[in-house]
Order: sequence, then C-alpha cells, then structure tokens
Amino acid sequence: MTTLRPIEPGDREALRAGFERLSPESRYRRFFAAMPHLSERDLDYLTVVDHHDHEAIIAVEPDGQIVGVARFVRTGPGEAEPAIVVADDRQGQGLGSRLLDALVARARQEGIGCFRAPVLADNQTAIQALSRLGDTAIRPVGTEVELEILLQPAPTARRRLLDLLREMADGSLTSGGSLLAQLAPRPPETPPRQRRNTIVVGTESERTIGPTVDRAAELAAALGASVELVAARWPLLASEESLERALGATAAALRRRGLVVETHVRRGSPAAALVDVARERAARLIVVGAGGRPGGGRLLPGGLADTVARQAPCDVLVAR
Repeated sequence: MTTLRPIEPGDREALRAGFERLSPESRYRRFFAAMPHLSERDLDYLTVVDHHDHEAIIAVEPDGQIVGVARFVRTGPGEAEPAIVVADDRQGQGLGSRLLDALVARARQEGIGCFRAPVLADNQTAIQALSRLGDTAIRPVGTEVELEILLQPAPTARRRLLDLLREMADGSLTSGGSLLAQLAPRPPETPPRQRRNTIVVGTESERTIGPTVDRAAELAAALGASVELVAARWPLLASEESLERALGATAAALRRRGLVVETHVRRGSPAAALVDVARERAARLIVVGAGGRPGGGRLLPGGLADTVARQAPCDVLVAR
C-alpha cells in the first residue's frame, strides 16, 4: 500500500533515486529544464522544508521508494505555487489525485486560499482542460500563462480545478509556448537590421562556465558582441539566494574574459526567460543547449531547445 506523508530530511537519498528513475521528458515537464541529476543543493532545498511556507508530501511504497511528490511554496500572503511529480510507471493510477487532495488540505491548514500556477500547454488536451476551469482566472505573464486558482470554490468549480491539476500530474500539461501565442498578442518583432549585437544565454547548474555558456562566450568574443546572461527562478526548485550566487559567479567569469555582460533574473521556466530577454533586448542570437542524455545531443520534444527554437524572436544556436 502506497502511503502519503510529509517529506523529511532523511528522505534525501530516496528522493534522489526517484528522480533518477524519471524519463528525460518527465524531468523536463516537472522541473522546466533538461536536468540530468539533482545537485546536493537541490536536494537540500527539496527535503529540508519548514512545512509552513514550503510543504512537500511524498508517496512512499512499502520498500521505501518515493513514487510521487506534491509540494507548494508560499509566494505571498495567502498564496502559493503548486507542483507535482509522479513516477512514470505510476501515472494514470490515481496517485496524483491522492497527492493533490492532500496538498490542497495542507495548504488550507496553513492559511493558503489561492494557488498561482504558471502553466503553458502545447497540446489540445491541455487547452481543453483550461477551458473547463470556469471562474479560474488565466493571465498571460511573459511567455507563460498564470492560473489563479481559489482553493475554496463551489463544488463544481473545485472538481474542475482538480481535473486540471490531475492532468498536470499525469503529464498532459507541459511546459511549452503555443498556448500563450493564442491567448496574448506579442509586440512586433525587431527587424534583423535593428537588432543589437548581443547574445542571450542561460546559466548552467553547478558550473560557473558550462559548455553552452562557453560556446556563447566564444561567439561573443569573435563577433564583438555583449552577453545577456539569464537565470530562471523557479520557486519550487531553487532558492533565490543560490540562483543569485550562480548568476554572479558566471557573470564574473565572463567579464574576466573581457566580455560585456548584463544579468537578468526571471521567474518561470528557462525557455520563457530566454525568449523574453531576447525579445526585450532585441538580441541577434540565443545560444541554448540541446538537452537530453549528456553527450547525446538529442532534442527533447517540448524541451528547452525545442521550445526556444519555436518561440524565439531571433536566430537560435543549439550547442550539442
């Protein structure tokens, strides 16, 4: 029998093992990045929670395996951001529904009356799920859509809310960019001749200069271009303090190479952050990693490189 309980620091290795069992596509859908593994810092953040502003409920098998996690992080008075992940081989079996019911109950106990969930959808199933939300507010934010979900709605509206969140748990709702393009008009794109000589690239976990940033730096030096260095802050995965440290260290390393660097911290998915900065700064190029298996260079459908390539206002270089 699978049991549900709050996460504890001692669940660190079980959480690591559960993450390793996820497919690359599931990792991207849940964490909005093509992550090969969880760092020690990630595991600290995900397992050492205060159960008030940050709650995580895990689904544990009799053998100790973690097969699902639902969590919220408080983002303001009475508001929180939710997320859920269910093991690939346990999806579609009702486990996500149990986790979500428990998460909503815990949120109410902690005085949270509203979930704000940045969600993008790139398939018809997701669009239909959003259309059934009733009174739930949908607001475009950059290249994402934010759902404002009241946790004390009428019974019918609550069923619609849980239907949507369950589809999120089963992987029907994924990070992408197509839905916002239909919901919100974009500003006119900058003509190629008026673009600035600047290159947009994102920070890379745990490494000051990873291969993607290194490729962007080489191009910037050769072209005499500046660098727009972007970090995406996803409250459910990384703390703002650790993100700022990583961004500052990478920017300092690039400046030591003689490059002009501007830094940007954005809330949401890495793909949305890169596209937004490129549009705002009228950049000539975005450099992004291929993702997938390390060294494999495989482009994941709906992954970072794929989403950026479809949404970018300028040329995109995929660094394999």
